[in-house]
Amino acid sequence: MNLSDDIERLKHVPFLRALDDEVLRLIAFNGERLTVPDGATLFFEGEMAQGALFLLDGALSLQMLVKGELRERSVLREGALIDAYALISEMRRSATAKSVGNVRALLLDRKTFRKVLENYPELAEKIQDFLAKDIDRTVRSLNSVAARLDFLD
Repeated sequence: MNLSDDIERLKHVPFLRALDDEVLRLIAFNGERLTVPDGATLFFEGEMAQGALFLLDGALSLQMLVKGELRERSVLREGALIDAYALISEMRRSATAKSVGNVRALLLDRKTFRKVLENYPELAEKIQDFLAKDIDRTVRSLNSVAARLDFLD
């Protein structure tokens, strides 16, 4: 896979959709390419995220510690962007990620992403708009869950 292929894949990520090809090229070029064997742990729940992880090929099992044991929360496949918010803010990993089969990924670091936004301030506004809409969707979803829980009481 080459840089142009990576850029084409990044274009389909909702968080990055507002970015033009030049910006995506900078992000992809500066990303660290990872090749991970089956069953390897990429990161642990609770550790600080230095950026986001974009799955080029393969799948990751996201697992959370529940009552002392790891339980699978979800499986993410190629094209997924994990911990997108870590590109703009310090955050801890919400789950442990283990490879399911061989995985190729692109690690996108926060420092590079911030430099890009400094050089392209109009993109910062687009990202801010995306985040506001995403937070609004999350709040509405949580309100829906809360209403169902109230109904059960």
